[in-house]
Amino acid sequence: MRPPFDEAWEKYILPLKDKQIKTITGEINKIVEVNFKELTRISSEGHVSSIPIQIFRESFNNIVKHKKYTREQINLDYSNPKGDSKRGSSIIFAVLAMIPFFQATDKPIASLLLDQEGYKKFWEEVKEKYGIDK
Repeated sequence: MRPPFDEAWEKYILPLKDKQIKTITGEINKIVEVNFKELTRISSEGHVSSIPIQIFRESFNNIVKHKKYTREQINLDYSNPKGDSKRGSSIIFAVLAMIPFFQATDKPIASLLLDQEGYKKFWEEVKEKYGIDK
């Protein structure tokens, strides 16, 4: 059985290829490639960048573990491969918000919250997929 992140990535994030998504800052990004290595997007300014899957995995696991993860925490945890400015939290946040058992809020600060019942249902579906007893 694969980890929950891999199941969620396949079910909810891989289908975002060639779609546009709106970030919490209101900017539109186009997802041009998504696979089990990285997500590549075109920003609202026309810049192409790839974000390694690992930051999505770590953020996903933090939300599940702590029930909440802020955009600021994503910024603190993420630095691009060149090691320069810590950019990308808006798209990371927006992509993870596409997972139905994560709820985005901007009050009092931009955060992703775990819908525990939704996550439980998702996990039951995964276990059923692999024939694991409940």
